[in-house]
Amino acid sequence: YCELYGTKKAKSILDRHIRNLTIKLNEKRKNLYLKDLNTVFAHFISSLDLSNHGDAVQFTRNHPDFNEYFVALSDEKSWKDTGVQHSPVTNRILIPLDLLNEQEAVICFEHRIAKLQEEQDQIDLADEFERSLTQANNILPGLSLDDVLTCVDEKFSKLNKEKSKSIYNDHQLVIAKQYEKDLEEMLLENTDLFRMQLPGGDLKPDAIQALTAGLRKM
Repeated sequence: YCELYGTKKAKSILDRHIRNLTIKLNEKRKNLYLKDLNTVFAHFISSLDLSNHGDAVQFTRNHPDFNEYFVALSDEKSWKDTGVQHSPVTNRILIPLDLLNEQEAVICFEHRIAKLQEEQDQIDLADEFERSLTQANNILPGLSLDDVLTCVDEKFSKLNKEKSKSIYNDHQLVIAKQYEKDLEEMLLENTDLFRMQLPGGDLKPDAIQALTAGLRKM
C-alpha cells in the first residue's frame, strides 16, 4: 500500500482508522458508565435542593459514598484518556467524575430532578386534597371517592389513585365517627321526642344505644 500510494497517504489512512476506533471505544465506554447512572443519581440526589447541576456534582464529590461509585481523575486527564476502573470492595464499575459534564449525563441528571419534582408535586397535591376534604361540608359517610372527585377540583384526579383512596378512606373513618358522636348527642338532647312514642314514656340508656345502632345501619 505504501508503494502504491506513498507513506504519507498510508499514514493518513492509518491515523483516520485509529481515530474512528478511538471514537467507537469511547462511545462504548461512555455507554457502560451511563448504564447505571440513573441508579447512582437516585442514591446521591434525593432533594430538589440539588436541582443545579454544578451544585449536584460538588455534592456528589463530597458525599461519603463517593469512592464506592465514582473516581476523580487529575485535572490533566479525561475519562476518555483512562481505562475502566473498578471498586476494590464491590468490583462495581467506577464512573469518572468528569463524565457528569457530558450531555448524556446532564440529561440523565435532569430526568432525576424531574422525577423528584413529580414526587414532590404528588406530596403537595396529597396534602391539598386532605385539606380540601377536611374543609368540605358536603361529604357524607358512604359517599364514594369517584363521586367526591367529580365535585372537587379536577386537579386532584392527577393524584396517585392508591394515595387518594388511602386519604379518602381515612377521612371517611373520621367523619363516620363524628356522625356517630353527633347522632348520640342528638338522641340524648331530644329524649322527650322519643319518650312520647314509647309505652310508659320510659327511655333508658340501653334503649338509646339500640336506637343509635339501628340508625347507623340505615
